[in-house]
Amino acid sequence: MNYQNPSEHIKALRKAGNFQAAIERGKAYINDFYVLIQINWAYYGLIKQQVAEIIAKLEQTPPNYAKIKQIYDTAREYAKLPNRRADSSLSNILRELTKLSAYSPDYLNFIYWVVRIDGIQDDDWQAGEYQGKQFSPLVCSIARGLAKWVSHFSQQATSADVEHIIGWLENTRSVAVGDDVLWLDWDRVKLLKQLGKHQEAAQTLGYLLKNKNKEFWLWQKAGQLYASEQPDLAKACFCQALQCCQKPEFSVNVHIDLAQLLIEQNETAWANGEVLQTRNIREQHGWKIDDALQKLLDADWYSPENALSNEELIKQYQQYAPEALVLCFDDVQEYDANFDTVFTLPLPADAPKNKNPKKLAKFIFRPNEKRKAISIVGTETKEVAYFQSGTPVCLLIGKAANGRQTILHISSRENGQLWDCADKRNGVVENLKNNKIGIFFNRNSYVSASMGAWQGDLPNIGDNVLAYTAYNQKKETQEILLAQAQIDVFLKNEDIKIISGCLKRHEKGFAFVEDVFVASYLLQNFDDESELQVEIIAIYSKNPKKSEFSWRAIKIKTK
Repeated sequence: MNYQNPSEHIKALRKAGNFQAAIERGKAYINDFYVLIQINWAYYGLIKQQVAEIIAKLEQTPPNYAKIKQIYDTAREYAKLPNRRADSSLSNILRELTKLSAYSPDYLNFIYWVVRIDGIQDDDWQAGEYQGKQFSPLVCSIARGLAKWVSHFSQQATSADVEHIIGWLENTRSVAVGDDVLWLDWDRVKLLKQLGKHQEAAQTLGYLLKNKNKEFWLWQKAGQLYASEQPDLAKACFCQALQCCQKPEFSVNVHIDLAQLLIEQNETAWANGEVLQTRNIREQHGWKIDDALQKLLDADWYSPENALSNEELIKQYQQYAPEALVLCFDDVQEYDANFDTVFTLPLPADAPKNKNPKKLAKFIFRPNEKRKAISIVGTETKEVAYFQSGTPVCLLIGKAANGRQTILHISSRENGQLWDCADKRNGVVENLKNNKIGIFFNRNSYVSASMGAWQGDLPNIGDNVLAYTAYNQKKETQEILLAQAQIDVFLKNEDIKIISGCLKRHEKGFAFVEDVFVASYLLQNFDDESELQVEIIAIYSKNPKKSEFSWRAIKIKTK
């Protein structure tokens, strides 16, 4: 067929699927506007064809990166065409390239080029419709494609790249349709954590879980997010996901995630049960055993005869799932804090023999500058293994409507000092008994410290003390974190004073110095002189027999 108009010839080649021939034929007429339009669409047809070939093979074989490079070589040729601007051919090419964003090292650079030429059309922000169903605009697909790209090519991405992608996720959220809003928010959570913006990430996640707390996949994703730094919280999230999942066939990967986590926690019987569940679901639906499951089936620890039964698994889910609901918080704040210690919760008497006791990490923080220091506990994490008591840290704390607080993230605080968030208090040693050091601070505050909290040589009664303290919310008591003697310093305290004077004995064995009561046990090393010049350390405290305050001596010496 003879074509007098070259654009008609090129169009015919393109319609026949001869995209490369259409491109080569059109190069001679590149300055013809109508020919250029046909070349644009020929490039789209060629890229669509190349993408389809790769996608068709993805289920059977790994992505062919050489072929993907060819696609981007084609895209670069397209980008060099004259008068390159936003149009429908570019929008369609973007749609095709986005399908392979997770496998395409050059995807982000292509998007940067599109942004530079202002290549996004107004129509790309409009939702589409097919057979009565609405679909999110192209820009939402690009935003999610960029999130997939950074997930697979994280080592290639700079902080500026991640910030750029977060911008896409934020800016396209308002035009997303249906569950795409959730996915955009979820992608944003992951990238915010990658940038170390844990507070913003936690706030977004809390909003998601609070408003969509029946979405099993969202709980699964939360479990994956916290698996490394908060394994107990991750376990609760996976259990919540399994509680929410209505169809067992959808839960296959949740069982796998949970099994992998349980093995790290030495919960072998439970992990065996999860693997067995996964295998049974796949066999019931005639699905092949995938690599992740096969790896678990081949593991040395796998023993189906030692697996928890279905009934036992359900009880485990019911027990742990409620703990995940702490993530549905209303507020997230970051606080300076100090690490205190790790302690182990005792197991109940009826606990299974193979159950591991739970370890908790304890921290000290101030809710605000004016309030006293308080303690908070969270699941032990890998980060605290190398902390010494008093180490300055940063805590990200989520607060639920019922007042419950949850530690979401722990990080070192380089500019802090040991115990800089604890209350510093001055007092005197009042007594030493039952392996405890009793410290008097004032008429309303007396606290016993363990011997382990004392720094340095053990004190004597009457020694001045500098103590680091915090309020234990659960026990509703003050506790001493660290205490040390203050040598050659006397405290200025209206309830503690040194008095010099004449010791006046009473016939019943006790004595007075001025109006200060001196108990008989303090006089055992003194002779029976009726009057003796002494120096006493006295405290103003409540008399347990009379329930009234008075001065009494805790230490006495001759002058």
